[in-house]
Amino acid sequence: MVKSSQNKSLETIAVYWEHRVKTYGFQTLEELSLIEVTLPLIRIADLGLAVQKIDLPEAGFHLTLIEQSGGHMCWFYLLTAQELEHAISRHITELISQGAGESVSLKSPVDLIFFQGPHYGDRYGIAEAAFGALKTCGMPILLAACSQSCIYIVIPCGKAKETASLLAQVFEVPKKIRSRKVSSKSKR
Repeated sequence: MVKSSQNKSLETIAVYWEHRVKTYGFQTLEELSLIEVTLPLIRIADLGLAVQKIDLPEAGFHLTLIEQSGGHMCWFYLLTAQELEHAISRHITELISQGAGESVSLKSPVDLIFFQGPHYGDRYGIAEAAFGALKTCGMPILLAACSQSCIYIVIPCGKAKETASLLAQVFEVPKKIRSRKVSSKSKR
């Protein structure tokens, strides 16, 4: 720490910054189903129990997210394979009584694009770069979630490749390494 002329401590802050945000590449999952459950916040434990009791051995969730407004309602989003959408939504519907304001709805099909990169937890502006690039080109975002190291974006079905292309304009994507066949003559 450095003391200033006024005997106040100054702290040195370093920020990792690159001109174009780096990424390890874009991963996409296509033709998924987005299940949205709306219910009062006080019923969140019932919802947790409903999801926990889904008895489908092949049931895998690609993304789960809960949103809560300033009021007393919450929205739970579950992204899953299309072939499981009806069984899962039916199961959740049976376990939550669908009282006042409660509902289970389905948006299908949708695509998911997600990505991470170096230093995502150490710098700001990554989400703004991603969402800004998509907004500028009019790409609809159905749902988005950010963790310290990864960004998930749910988009309309059939838009995964276009979305990856739009994001590649603002993110640095690693070049694919081409493998070469080594001939037996060059091995010595």
